[in-house]
Amino acid sequence: MEEVLMARERFRLAGAAFLAFGLALPAAGEDFTIVSKTRFGDKEGTQTVYLTPARMKTAGGGSSALVEFTTGQMSFLDEAKKTYFVTSVEEMSAYAKGREEQAATSGFNAQSFGALGAVAAKKTGRSRTIAGRTCDQWVFSMGEALVFEVCAARTMPAPPGYYEAKKASYAGMGPMGRHFEKMFEAMRKVPGFPLALAMHVKTESMKQETLSEATEVKKSPIPAAIFEIPADFVKKKSPFAPG
Repeated sequence: MEEVLMARERFRLAGAAFLAFGLALPAAGEDFTIVSKTRFGDKEGTQTVYLTPARMKTAGGGSSALVEFTTGQMSFLDEAKKTYFVTSVEEMSAYAKGREEQAATSGFNAQSFGALGAVAAKKTGRSRTIAGRTCDQWVFSMGEALVFEVCAARTMPAPPGYYEAKKASYAGMGPMGRHFEKMFEAMRKVPGFPLALAMHVKTESMKQETLSEATEVKKSPIPAAIFEIPADFVKKKSPFAPG
């Protein structure tokens, strides 16, 4: 039972990361504000993404996440508690490596997903319109345990550093996060950026879906103040910091 609860908690973290960094509509030199509908399990919600070529903010569900693409710095804000912590792609990657080494010495494998295999990427040949943009549908899978359905707009390339931040955001899952890293590495090669993503997890201990799809896209300059951390928020130590 304890292992099942731990697996569910790691997946909850994965779902949170998925929604925090799941949707952005990048285009060189342009700013976008994207409103999306989301669903994690049976919990529905909305999120807003503020995107510039250099950074991104995702807000929704009482929390916010900031990413600086040029430096790899990442900040996570709890709106209710008015707290935040700052980390980085490098720090989260080091944390994930440490968790993996610790798991290896204890005889722990990568949870219920099985061995770390190759990602199968398939373009379905279908397309649809999302938030006024035409996108191509793809399916990425690692067997039946982990499947991503993606609809990508080929005219919108991902900003540099986006997928590295995406991969690092799964560090909290430890060894299981390695499967997600491989999935996003494969997605990096797809022309265009995802306007819709659906993550399906099916193991012996759980079956879960996390969905995100853009409903509105506005192209206009984003004020720098959007990316500032409120003065009354208290900084906490990063949970990914060494020691």
